[in-house]
Parts: sequence; structure tokens; C-alpha cells
Amino acid sequence: SHIPVIMLTAKTAIEQRIEGLKAGADSYIPKPFNIEHLKIRIRKLIELRRIMKNKYEGKFNEIKEEVTNIKSTDEKFLEKLENIVKNKIAESDLSVETISQEIGISRSQLQRKLKQLTNQNPSDYIKTTRLRHAAWLLSCKNLSVSEVSYATGFSSLSHFSNSFKEFYGMSPSHYMEIHRSNRDSEKPKTEK
Repeated sequence: SHIPVIMLTAKTAIEQRIEGLKAGADSYIPKPFNIEHLKIRIRKLIELRRIMKNKYEGKFNEIKEEVTNIKSTDEKFLEKLENIVKNKIAESDLSVETISQEIGISRSQLQRKLKQLTNQNPSDYIKTTRLRHAAWLLSCKNLSVSEVSYATGFSSLSHFSNSFKEFYGMSPSHYMEIHRSNRDSEKPKTEK
């Protein structure tokens, strides 16, 4: 399901088109076809995959409204994966095996599919998800750095701090200071 499929066929009946799309085709183009139409459809499918990949790598904070409404098999897979990781985020022993069992695919299939969709292996995906959640906790909740570290499944505060600094380019405490001071300055001031 992570490989885009375009059906180019002489079968033009609406029932046949529906059958092709139900079978998993991303696009159905009947013959005779226009080569420009085919090229644009290929570009759009690749662009959609790239946007989805960037979303789950954490590169885009905002995705276009029309893209987020699309629920492909790949996106359903990624949502299921994200839910599993988020539900078990505090467990320091969360492993690739646990995730592959919950999703119902082999470890190697999970590795291949995730690499194709997000350009990350499963371990990196878990770490990235933990760090993104940690950043949210640091900026929105009144928790200490060590509380955030353990709440996101890091068993060592130093490992958390080093990973966070590598990912965000600053220490967790510095990140917390910046984002909490920004949040406090946006609050309306009460009159005395």
C-alpha cells in the first residue's frame, strides 16, 4: 500500500472504475488517455506522498486542509501507528516488536513501510514522537524537565537532554523557558 498505483485501462464502466479503486488503486485512468493528464496525476500522487512523509517526520506543523481530509491506507496505517506510540509513550520498554504485534505486521514489513512513508526506521519514529510530545509538555504543562523525561519514556534524564538538544537545537530547559515566557506574554493582563 505504500507504492502508488495508477490503473491505466480500457475498462471504462463506472462499476469497473469502482472495482479498481476498491482493489487499492490510487487513480484510475481509462483509455484513450491524455499523456499530460497521466503526468499530472503522477506528480500529484508523488506530491501527496511527500507531504504525508514530511508531516510524519515533523517537518510541517501545518498541512493544507484538503490534504488532511484524505484518508489513504497509508495514512490510516500511520494514524494507527501514532496512536499506539502515543498510548504507550511513557513506557520506557516500548519496542519495535510491541508495535509490530499491535499493528499485526512483521518487524521487517514495519521497517520497510515506515522507511518508505516517513524516511525513518521504527526506532527513530518512536524517538521523534517522544521528543515532539516532550516539546509540547515542556511548553504547555507545568512539569519539570525530569518529569517530562520520564513521562515520555526516557529512562535517563541525560539521554533525554542530549536527544532533545540534538533534535531541537537547544536544551529542554531553554526550550521550556522560551515557550513558557511566550505563552505568558500572550495572556491578557488583568486590571487591578
